[in-house]
Amino acid sequence: MKRRSFIKTTAAGSLAFLLPFPSQAKFKGNKLRIAQVGLGGQGVSDLHDIASHPDVEIVALCDVDTTATNSVKATYPNAKTFIVLFASVNNVLGYNSVYGYNYSYNGMMKQAIEPPAKRFYFIGCFLSWGVDRTEDAINNNL
Repeated sequence: MKRRSFIKTTAAGSLAFLLPFPSQAKFKGNKLRIAQVGLGGQGVSDLHDIASHPDVEIVALCDVDTTATNSVKATYPNAKTFIVLFASVNNVLGYNSVYGYNYSYNGMMKQAIEPPAKRFYFIGCFLSWGVDRTEDAINNNL
């Protein structure tokens, strides 16, 4: 293949990515439903930007700060608040992980870069205190 035809072909192919195309998440007028976890400064800014689109519906909010949740809930009254649980486990089998090496200035000695602990367990919870929505969650999600 000649260089000139290669450039023409790749330019035409690249242009296809710049053309607008319909979203795969939207079907026949349905709105894209958004749940926002984290309602700090950047989270609220992103939420307002996303919600400004006419085909977006804010359905759920979550933050550990109830003041932030309540202030944002005033803007989006139909959004529900939920508790989000998070669990993470790292290196269950206890292997000696080496991320790389630190070398001396002359390259003769090296020291392995290892994690501070062989295993890591984390269980977290985002809570949003407010109106009891237990029945809503049970009736609407089963």
